[in-house]
Amino acid sequence: MKQELQKAQAQATLQQMMEKLQPAAQTGPPEAKRDPNEEVYEEEVEINDYPQIARVKVMKRDALPQDLLDNSDVVWTLKGVYVPPGKKVPEGQRKLYIHIQGSNKLDVTRARAEIIRLLEEYSRDARPDAELYARYSVL
Repeated sequence: MKQELQKAQAQATLQQMMEKLQPAAQTGPPEAKRDPNEEVYEEEVEINDYPQIARVKVMKRDALPQDLLDNSDVVWTLKGVYVPPGKKVPEGQRKLYIHIQGSNKLDVTRARAEIIRLLEEYSRDARPDAELYARYSVL
């Protein structure tokens, strides 16, 4: 009994570690089986330089408007690696970006515009007010 409990705990820990190490997070409707002849439209939005809170919020499943999700087959995937400011991008890698795919160019373009709008909005909300940090001066 004790061994089974330890095994279950080890498996749960391993699963958590694998989720953290998974390189790409995909958000959007589940991919349907595509016709190989169907045209696929793609766009990208670099998000590496936005605040972390904005990057996290925009990758949530419910970030985009429900009508865009329900009436389109747009899928967006987080790709690349986070590169801190002042650091160089590792060779063979790209800065963090969102890859958007869909079968309709208008939907892909709308999704890209909405992602950029949300990133800007969340970034404004993430900035601290200047008065909070400039209230006192050192003599």
